[in-house]
Amino acid sequence: RKCLYCNFVSYPGKDYDIQEYFKALRRELEWYKDHELLSEYCPHTLYVGGGTPSLVTEELILFFQSCCNLLPFGSFKETTIEVNPGTISFSQFPQLYQTGFNRISIGVQSFHDEELRTLGRIHTCEEAIACFQAARRAGFRNINLDLIFGIPDSTLVTWEFMVNTAISLQPEHISTYNLTIEEGTPFWEQMHQGTLSLPDEDLQFNMYTSGIATLTQAGYEHYEISNFAIPDYQSQHNQIYWRNEEYLGLGAGAHSYLKGRRYWNS
Repeated sequence: RKCLYCNFVSYPGKDYDIQEYFKALRRELEWYKDHELLSEYCPHTLYVGGGTPSLVTEELILFFQSCCNLLPFGSFKETTIEVNPGTISFSQFPQLYQTGFNRISIGVQSFHDEELRTLGRIHTCEEAIACFQAARRAGFRNINLDLIFGIPDSTLVTWEFMVNTAISLQPEHISTYNLTIEEGTPFWEQMHQGTLSLPDEDLQFNMYTSGIATLTQAGYEHYEISNFAIPDYQSQHNQIYWRNEEYLGLGAGAHSYLKGRRYWNS
């Protein structure tokens, strides 16, 4: 199911389309190869995300194994995959590592079970911590944790607890995102019905600045608006966007920026 705040291009309950989707993805990749774009460019990073790719971990692994001649993992400096606790078997982390992924981004969002239920997440705090630990055991030494502040009914105390819990796990990277209410989501409807109890703007601002202070004091560099990293672990992929450099997007709803043109898939 989709989270109550999510407006990503993602479709719940379509397991029957998974195989066809990866066939289409392969055809798209081969199109770029046939037009010699993959030989003209030498990608430095790979990022698998936007939704919940960990729902199809097995299919992803098979896809990359079959496309090793099109996407040589050996040439990438950074290979990231997003995972959500509750949608990945911990035994799959070693498979991802062996496939060539060297960075994991875990969608924790909150370390409070009540807040997770409010957001519509399907995992618990305990499962999120276990997910992080499983990634560590598999050999990942570059892990990001996503956190959200400004969750309905949250307080500065609950937010500070979340930040400190994340720090205690010692990830290399932490992202702190302000909850935004996007049109077309259940939260949007609740907000316009007056049933969504959001922290006021002053409290959300205090959450943001408190997070900055706590994370920087713990040794994390605040290198982007919402991103913090220990030295040498800034997201190489995200910085491509910030530097206005080119990138190729593959899949449903993916955006690209090549040869001075921006375009996207429907």
